[in-house]
Amino acid sequence: MASSGEEGRVVVDLRSAAESAGDEDTHATPLHEMESLCMRCGENGTARVLLTLIPHFREVVLMAFECPHCNERNNEIQFAGQLQQKGCCYTLKVPMGQSEILNRQVVKSDSATIKIPELDFEIPPEAQRGTLSTVEGSIMRAISELQALQDERKKVDPQKAEAIDQFLVKLRCLGSGEAAFTFILNDPSGNSFIENPHAPSPDPLLSLRFYERTSEEQAALGFLAEPTKEPGESSQDASTVGNVCCFGSKSLPVKEKMSCSPMYKLIHIRTSKKKTDTL
Repeated sequence: MASSGEEGRVVVDLRSAAESAGDEDTHATPLHEMESLCMRCGENGTARVLLTLIPHFREVVLMAFECPHCNERNNEIQFAGQLQQKGCCYTLKVPMGQSEILNRQVVKSDSATIKIPELDFEIPPEAQRGTLSTVEGSIMRAISELQALQDERKKVDPQKAEAIDQFLVKLRCLGSGEAAFTFILNDPSGNSFIENPHAPSPDPLLSLRFYERTSEEQAALGFLAEPTKEPGESSQDASTVGNVCCFGSKSLPVKEKMSCSPMYKLIHIRTSKKKTDTL
């Protein structure tokens, strides 16, 4: 068990936290439990919140919900830190028949996209919320979500449902390790992660690339970005007006400009400078 250095704040290792999270008799784990409404049946279930440390990554907040009435269970991950300066893109080569690669931990934030280019398959950020899982778990969750509406699809569009069934067969082959594939995790916020069991040494199967966010990605994360000027668009240069100096009666040029302050509001900037007479 490791301490974060702040009084009263305990950070535990991820694996020990995962092993003890479902153990109701464990009292040493710093779990916070509370009643929460089940969105499936409307009864009250139990929500558990835990601050934990992912080795070679950062602190995260694990949230798990379980309903004893309808057996609904889900989990979610939030980040205890701040938005990273750059986005990140993990590329993992998964060889055929190597289950230990499929069992690697995957931290997916709300803004991350998962891609499997061999199947031209993509899981957009809105399809899966922030989760703590594995490579296999991410694939199996996608299979479960695609399978959930198949009965309705077969009634409305049988041809489309048949195509999805054939695609699910290929996806299950990847999840069971019967075929090699590439697992790409791209996150503009920089808060996603794929486990490297060789850390801090490099992993020949895993590569990591950092990149600058575009203005569109910055805006999608909820942060203001400078608008892009179109060709021929007039720039908002400072305009010059006359004003009387407060220390005398002479007129002084005053420059003013409207500007948008990031994370604040539109502001009006005015500046003037008194010229010194040369004798």
